[in-house]
Amino acid sequence: MFSTHGFESADDMEPSPEDLAAIEAEMPLIEAEGELVDAEIRLLTADPAPLPLDWKRVRRAERRVLRTALALLAAGAVIEGWNDSHRAAA
Repeated sequence: MFSTHGFESADDMEPSPEDLAAIEAEMPLIEAEGELVDAEIRLLTADPAPLPLDWKRVRRAERRVLRTALALLAAGAVIEGWNDSHRAAA
């Protein structure tokens, strides 16, 4: 059976235009994080051992995530999990 978890109806569970806009704004970060995960998986599954290119791919992906997150923060975006913890470190 379908549960609405406290929502009035299933229609209330649809993302609002504001939600969709926030997702669209964060899409570069989402893509960068996906590339980082891909690079880390490749590093962990390298057989027999990771190549220097695998390590370079991870470092490049890490830098892209940081650059993208910093650009979003500088533009005033609120990034869940970044704003509080990373601003204190900056």
